Amino acid sequence: MLLGVMVYRRLVSADITNAQCVHLTMPFNLHAVARVVAVCSTAVVVGVDAFDVATRLSIRSPGRVTGRSSATHYDSLKPADVTSRNHESESVDGIVIASRPDRTRSGTGLATVAMIEFSDYQCPYCGDYARETYPRILTQFVVSGLVDYVWRYFPLEAVHPFATAASKAVECASRQERRDQMHALLFSYQNSLDTPLFEFLANHLHLDVGEFRSCLASAETESIIREDIREAHAAGVNVTPTFLIGVYRTDRSILVLRRIRGAQRFEVFETALREVLSLPTH
Repeated sequence: MLLGVMVYRRLVSADITNAQCVHLTMPFNLHAVARVVAVCSTAVVVGVDAFDVATRLSIRSPGRVTGRSSATHYDSLKPADVTSRNHESESVDGIVIASRPDRTRSGTGLATVAMIEFSDYQCPYCGDYARETYPRILTQFVVSGLVDYVWRYFPLEAVHPFATAASKAVECASRQERRDQMHALLFSYQNSLDTPLFEFLANHLHLDVGEFRSCLASAETESIIREDIREAHAAGVNVTPTFLIGVYRTDRSILVLRRIRGAQRFEVFETALREVLSLPTH
């Protein structure tokens, strides 16, 4: 059975919130889905036979049918008979990511540590992180000059139809020096993303709308998004948001040392960042 599957995940724990959008590639693997939903409080399974998935996973109380792709929402899950572990932060070895000065927020330009975010503008947990956690990281680590912050686009195109276009809108706003503003606005209007909204926001930011439209349609902009997706896959990224923390090498590429999956609480990022900052090379 072939299905495209997306599970919106929020672990039910008094102490730990690990929220992420999980993209499971085809062919459909029931055991993989079972691992994802084992401890979930909510899930959206997208596919032509989503109800069968729910039945086979012993999900209780199937709810209403929503969305464009036969998305069935379930508000109560019976834990599957599998193990699901929560990795707040994990060590990484052998991953090198190219730096992107045009997509880097730097406090002083002297940081030796970088944090890379792979994000999707329609992922609800990317939005949670952008509104709740990123401002604290910006204030405590980036503005102070301790850490550079690097953005990467990772639209989950199979289930988020406007995620790629939203990434292009941010990229095109950056060419008119309005990246941060467009980035924040798209997360503010996350439930209403479409082309008319992008142009409305371009007007709101006083962009040259003709130039903005041309940029959205350009092959160059498309290639930038594709390159980020390729780099994400090469680095083993398959959920949004995902964060990679590493150190600059002499060629300004980034040697990744830690990986964080999901919209974790601020303290998880703080611990991982301080661990990398405390390494002897710094």
